[in-house]
Amino acid sequence: MMWKKEKISCQSIIGWLLTGISILMLIKSVMLCFCNDIWYDELFTVGMIEHSYGELIAFTARDVHPPLYYCITKVFVDLCKLIYPAADTVIAAKVVSVLPYFIIALYSVTFIRKRFGSFTSGVFLFSVIAMPQLAGYTVEIRMYSWALLFVTVTLLHAYGTLTAEKMQHIHGAAMVLYGLAAAYTQYFACVAVVMIYLYVLVGFLLHHKSRVREWFLGVILSILGYSPWLSVLISQMTAVNQDYWILPLTWRSLGGCVKFLMKPSFANDRLNTVLAVVLFLVYVAVFAVFMIKVRKLYHDGRDLLSIAGIGALAGLVLFGFLVSILVRPIFVYRYMIPAMGCFWLAFAVCLGSLTDSKGLIYGKLIVTALLVVIGLRNYRAFMGEEEYKALLMQDTQKALASVDAGDILIYNFDQVQAVTSYYLEDNVDSYLWCDTPEELIQDIIRPYDTIDDVQDVMALAQKGAEEDRNVLFIGSFNSRDEIVDEWRKAGLTVAEQGSYLLERYWFNIYKVSIE
Repeated sequence: MMWKKEKISCQSIIGWLLTGISILMLIKSVMLCFCNDIWYDELFTVGMIEHSYGELIAFTARDVHPPLYYCITKVFVDLCKLIYPAADTVIAAKVVSVLPYFIIALYSVTFIRKRFGSFTSGVFLFSVIAMPQLAGYTVEIRMYSWALLFVTVTLLHAYGTLTAEKMQHIHGAAMVLYGLAAAYTQYFACVAVVMIYLYVLVGFLLHHKSRVREWFLGVILSILGYSPWLSVLISQMTAVNQDYWILPLTWRSLGGCVKFLMKPSFANDRLNTVLAVVLFLVYVAVFAVFMIKVRKLYHDGRDLLSIAGIGALAGLVLFGFLVSILVRPIFVYRYMIPAMGCFWLAFAVCLGSLTDSKGLIYGKLIVTALLVVIGLRNYRAFMGEEEYKALLMQDTQKALASVDAGDILIYNFDQVQAVTSYYLEDNVDSYLWCDTPEELIQDIIRPYDTIDDVQDVMALAQKGAEEDRNVLFIGSFNSRDEIVDEWRKAGLTVAEQGSYLLERYWFNIYKVSIE
């Protein structure tokens, strides 16, 4: 591989230091994967990948996401179990979520470093791992890290097809393939890719009008490549009814988007709010200075790249708001994750370009210091939270392991019922109090029963006494206290056994018996 010769400077040293810190954070994220706690959304993933590929795709078609991420995870987990049969499914699936960041790191030290320098490369890689919200997705068993990878690399190859003197068509083909991968991974990632395609069209119209036909060819190939899934997408959109879990948006949600992007994780919430405003203003200032004063020094398309990086995220948010307002709510803040790599790439390119005066260079270093302080604190908070959950998970696993085969369990929260069931024997009887479990998760994991009357609880307690089976109530939220009081008033003995944390769910375990 031919590496671009780069003059050793303070800025390039800072860039390489940031790259080194980023790799160390990723290695730490791999270490944090060795805890097998999951939450409800992750249960869909680990549940699906234990089925065949045909069943997995059928389950995905009934959900609200496309299938590529689940297939990637299943391939990796199956490979791990082929090499090491005792491999834990949850741990292997968590490692899958870190892998895209290593691919991003490879693009950062090659593609980005070659074109924009090691400083920009280091700032980008550090930002995409440590800026607000992003660290947690290095270990979460969901599709967001892969969507972020595919969208970011689509933008990089879009830039390549506009600016490369050689291999333009290879960059164009890679853009189409990565764009399709993003669309098959997450629907808002598909929206971000559409924004990138618009960026390429603008670039062709401004600088390469004769190549517009290539853009149309790319669009046609993308549509053809996605056509096998279009009928499923339409059926999924039809199935999303008025009872869907996403809440309506308000104008305050725009501020929520900014907080999601910028709010760090210091212990003081007021400080976090102030720093979120400062970071937002710094981002705007860096972009404005670059566009007004600095971009005239460059003729390599980095101005359009920066606009496209911000535009991919802005277009995604705009689409989410418009559909949510005009049709029905479909947007939550984490759906911005796929485009956040583009967002921070734009910032890194603009910041790295501020080199035409000492004042800008000093400002650039101050901004970098701010990023490092915020980023390291964000990652430290994420790391501490994961280590805390892993520590408490030891007691939770012991408690769940003490549940005997044949025990009778009663829950008041369907997500805790589903997640804990993943760790229990299949012949444990499971009931949900005054609610109905989600049909899809029952098909993926196991069916559950429902009870809604204290007499049913008394009947189960009587059955447990007669058959020498434990009857346990696994209660979540403050409503568990009201339920316990109601059962005690009905003549049941409800004795608390302990309080436990499973990923993000606190619950108490009670032993229920007849007086």
